[in-house]
Parts: sequence; structure tokens; C-alpha cells
Amino acid sequence: MDIDDVYNDENLDREFDEMMEEGCDGCWERQKEVDQLRTENDQLKARVKELQKWKESALSVTPPMQKIAKALDIPLGASIHDKILPAINLIKAEKKMLRDYIRKARDHQTPMGSSFTQWHKEIVAILQEALEKGGE
Repeated sequence: MDIDDVYNDENLDREFDEMMEEGCDGCWERQKEVDQLRTENDQLKARVKELQKWKESALSVTPPMQKIAKALDIPLGASIHDKILPAINLIKAEKKMLRDYIRKARDHQTPMGSSFTQWHKEIVAILQEALEKGGE
């Protein structure tokens, strides 16, 4: 339930009017309570707005952790912070290993016929192009 639904002016005024109809015993004390509730309500509304602005500004500068976790196959709810750097290091190591394989393949002389050699050059070129684009 929203705080506005509980302590809005209409509800408080209605409650006060009902008390006035029943008799004025303690009405002024009750009016002070109502005024205090209104003040607290206004303060809470201002605090909620302040926190919403803070959340929006924090989200705008925070990396998309859920997307990163999904890309790293980390289950929802699991901590991601201790897994990011090892994943980056693994990706870098795999990229280096792939580059080494491409260099070896490029330099490898095969005794096969020219059709295999041509195919081999095309595959190496495709792999090289993928590496230059960042593995996409």
C-alpha cells in the first residue's frame, strides 16, 4: 500500500470530521496528531522522491550487472564481483591462444594440393578478421 493511500489529506479530514460529529472531547489533541501525521507524511514523501532520484542517478553510472552475469553464465542471485576479473583473464588467455593457433596455421606448410592450401588460407583469413573485430 502506498503511503499516500493511508495518510492523504482526504482520509485525515474525513477522520477529523467524524470525530467532530461524535463530540469534541479530545478533538484538539486529535487535531494535533493529525497535523503531526501530515508533517511526517510530507517528510516521507520528500524522502521517497530523494531516494528515487538517487537510485536513478546510481543506475545511470552502474554497469549492467545482470547482463554481465548472464554473459558469464553466473546464476541470478549469485555474487558477480569476484567472478568478473577471472572471466576477463580467461577471455584474454583464450584470445591469445587463438592468435597463436592462427599464426601457426598461417605459417604451416601442408603437403596437400593447392585446393586445400587455398581453403586453408581462406579459413585463416576469416579467423584473423574475427580476431581483429574482437572475436565477434
